[in-house]
Amino acid sequence: MRLGAACAALMGAALCGTDAGAQGVQQAPGRPTIVGDAIPDSLTGHKGDAARGRAIVLNRQVGLCLLCHSGPFPEERFQGNMAPDLKGAGARWSEGELRLRMVDARKLNTASRHWASSPTSWR
Repeated sequence: MRLGAACAALMGAALCGTDAGAQGVQQAPGRPTIVGDAIPDSLTGHKGDAARGRAIVLNRQVGLCLLCHSGPFPEERFQGNMAPDLKGAGARWSEGELRLRMVDARKLNTASRHWASSPTSWR
């Protein structure tokens, strides 16, 4: 799997079970377990889906990722430049590390501007 696709899959998996529930995603049952700098277990109990993750990242009404991030998405114009480039994220971090960064980056960096995508009950 290419890194861009792997990153999209991990992001899609990380988003599963979050406030994206309004888009038909089922919520995970309870607060995830944080181990070190990662959430090792799937939030939904399902494996990530690269195509679905990519669709979430690219959909500006669902993922909102490209408002701040840029990435290996040449078909998308007007990508953000306020946050790290998503290119190579799958090589920089493990699946669990990406999952925590998606759910609540402030657990790792209190100055992070990344909004928490987890339900309020998890915080």
